[in-house]
Amino acid sequence: MKNYLEVINLSAGYLPKFPIISNFSLYAEDSECILISGRNGTGKTTLLKTIVGILNPIEGKIFINNKNLISLPLNKRKKLVTY
Repeated sequence: MKNYLEVINLSAGYLPKFPIISNFSLYAEDSECILISGRNGTGKTTLLKTIVGILNPIEGKIFINNKNLISLPLNKRKKLVTY
């Protein structure tokens, strides 16, 4: 079985009423290389910080191998993803 990361309808940002990222979805399996590119201020770092748990999502779900990362405490989450 391959390992995978799945992000479903993620909205994230620093202020709940003003998300930087809205309705973002991604599915990636291990050995895949994903490029996140864009101009300054478009949400690249916000996306990564939300996936690893530094920021809480406004909406959406994040899974690694069917484990809901949002519900995991940070000490368990950091064993699955790093930034």
